[in-house]
Formats: sequence, structure tokens, C-alpha cells
Amino acid sequence: MGNVVTLLTDFGTEDSYVSEVKAVLLSAGASVRMVDITHSIPPFDVNRGAFQLFRSYGYFPKDTIHLAVVDPGVGTKRRSIYVRTRKYHFVGPDNGLLSWAVDDCERREGKKANYYEIPSDKSLSSHTFHGRDLFAPFVVKLLKDRKPRLKKLARIKGDGFPMCRELDGVQRGHVISQDHFGNIITNIPHGNAKRAELQINHRQEKLKSVENYLSIEEGKFAIIRGSHGFWEIACAKNSAWDHLKVNVGDDLTLFPA
Repeated sequence: MGNVVTLLTDFGTEDSYVSEVKAVLLSAGASVRMVDITHSIPPFDVNRGAFQLFRSYGYFPKDTIHLAVVDPGVGTKRRSIYVRTRKYHFVGPDNGLLSWAVDDCERREGKKANYYEIPSDKSLSSHTFHGRDLFAPFVVKLLKDRKPRLKKLARIKGDGFPMCRELDGVQRGHVISQDHFGNIITNIPHGNAKRAELQINHRQEKLKSVENYLSIEEGKFAIIRGSHGFWEIACAKNSAWDHLKVNVGDDLTLFPA
């Protein structure tokens, strides 16, 4: 078992929630290495959390434990899960948060993961903070190689990353997310294409591709090959998300240029 634990939550940094989770993880010993993926997921936004985990998990070393908590159903009958792939460990709520990363991991490894249910602890004084009181103690057990006997599951909730559709060289996808800079992230992979044109479904204008952000004319929009592997829509030193007023799920069409 490795000693790297990543943390991804919607806890923010104004409260002590993140530090309380880390305090529990520190009980595993001084050798544990914690890496914050992000704690700025918008509250309850499971899809945004799923994308950030999907795009980042694979950069970590083998046997990294990915602890992700965006959990609007905490304290309900939703399951708590542990997923073991050939290379990684994933811990979190069974609400689709882990599914994009796990599916991608299975595809890359060529092997189905093992899914387990983490038993609930009826002795908890509160049922509103499973990140600290249930998930973190379970991760400590993993770090100490003391994993308890767990119930195996046939599957977990959620599907794989929603890929675009291609027909005659035209790719049809949709808006997946936005980043801190207001860039609009699509689910259309840029692959080897160096130039393309993107059309937003409810607008007739076409956005041409550029190589970098400084190549975008001031006040204009363009598409660019994002570091996450997908085309994104950007505005020169401004938020494309705010100006174009798109929504997650909006349709997009990519034409080769």
C-alpha cells in the first residue's frame, strides 16, 4: 500500500472541515502524504467533482488512495464505497462522484475494478460528516493494511465519462464544466486535430481554434485544446462562461477546419 492520499471535496476553506479530515488521516502515521486536488467544488455539484477527479487521478503514483467527498446525500441510505483497481484506490459516496475516474481507469488498465461497500457505523454521534467520521477512518485502515472484510458489489452508481458522437468527421458533444478562469470545457477530445470550428447549438456563430490564450483577440471568443484533453471555449482575459451564458449539457458541434 502506498502512502499518498488525495483529497477532493466541496468543503471550501472557510471552515475547519478539511483540516478535521486531515487530522484523522494523520493518525495513520507521519509517513502519510496528503495532496489536495481541490476543495472548491461548488456545493453539492457531483458532476463538477467527478470531472476534476477524472482529469487528475491518473497523474498520481501507483497505489494512491483517492478520497473524494461531494455528498449531498450524507446520512441517508446512499452507500459508502471503496473501489480497488489494478493501480489505484477510490473512496467516497456512491452517487456517481467516482464513476468517471473508475470507468476510465478500468478502460486504461483493461480490467474491471473490484467494488465494495463500506459498512455504516451506527455509533457515530453525527451522520452529517462522513468525510471525517467514516471515510477518513477507513482510509487510515487501508494505509495500515488493516482493511476489514467488506461486502462486494456488482456495480456502483453512475456511468463512464459522457463521450461525444462522431459522424462524417463532425463531432457532436456538450458542455461538461467550467474552470476557475471561466473557460468552458467540452466533452469533445481534440486528438490530433490542430484546427477546428465549434458551433454552440443555440447560436449560429462559429468559433475558430487558436493555439494559445494570447492569440484570442480582445473581446472575442475562440476554442483551444485544453490541458485536460478536450476542446474548451475561452475569452481573451475574461470569462467565456459568464459572457456566453452557457449551461452544463448545452449541445456543441465541432467541424474540422
